[in-house]
This record gives sequence, C-alpha cells and structure tokens, in this order.
Amino acid sequence: MDLKVKPFYADDLWWDIFQMPENKKPLSLRGNGAFALSGELIGEYPTFVENWKNYEEQDFEKVWTSVFNKIEEEIASFISQNPSADRYMPLATNMRGDVSLTYLIALLHNNKVHKVIELIQEAQKSNKRCGMSKWIGDEEIDGYSFVLKYANSML
Repeated sequence: MDLKVKPFYADDLWWDIFQMPENKKPLSLRGNGAFALSGELIGEYPTFVENWKNYEEQDFEKVWTSVFNKIEEEIASFISQNPSADRYMPLATNMRGDVSLTYLIALLHNNKVHKVIELIQEAQKSNKRCGMSKWIGDEEIDGYSFVLKYANSML
C-alpha cells in the first residue's frame, strides 16, 4: 500500500494549463485519472508479506492496525514538516529523472515563474518530455510546452 501526497490546488492549476477545465470535478468525484498529476510517494506499507491465504482471521486485524498506525505516524510527521500546502515543494524530478510536473506546478503556485521557464527550457534542450501530451490537430504537444506558455503569460 502506498501513501502519496499532493496539494489540492495542483490538479486544478494543471487542468487550467493543459486546457482541460472539464476535468475539474468536486473532490468526491476525482480519482487518479490519466490527466491528474501524480502525488509524491511519502510511504510504502507492505500489508501481507506472503500469500494472504496463509494468515488466520485474527491476523488480519493485527496487520491492518499496524499498517494504519504507521500511516498515521507518517501523516503526522509529514504535516509537521510541511504545515502549509501552499509552500509545500514536491521533489524536483520524477522517477525517470525528468523535471516533475507537480514540482513545476508548485513553483508556479508560488510565483517562481522564471525558475519554471529556466527548468523547462533546459529540459527541452535535452529533448526531455514530461510524460503527458495532448494532440491538437496533427501535432502532439508536450505538457512542458503548455507549462512554458502559461508561465510566459504570467510575466
């Protein structure tokens, strides 16, 4: 079981940038869809190390209680280290080593527009792509291009 975090504003701002306002739904209807930003992994919690069929019924409660207690501790620690969602900065790079979209969105949210432009221009010079793209007509446009256009419009 994984525990991930991202600020509430992240997807809404991304959908504005990516020109997908129709994705803005009440929080209760949202999921981790194809066009939602990934959250940052803050914890991994193995539940049943072996085949779950090898466990007795009374073991299930112990395993889940242990996992939920660890998650609760991790959340409390994360909140104490990051008391403000507005100032929270996710990791700068994703698992592929590219500039993280969630990081760029957090920078934009904190008005670090020049830093966003610099990071994207550097990534594009190295032919890096963000992992999300959109077809407009016959052209596939990378998410970095959308973010760059949005950042330039903020200047």
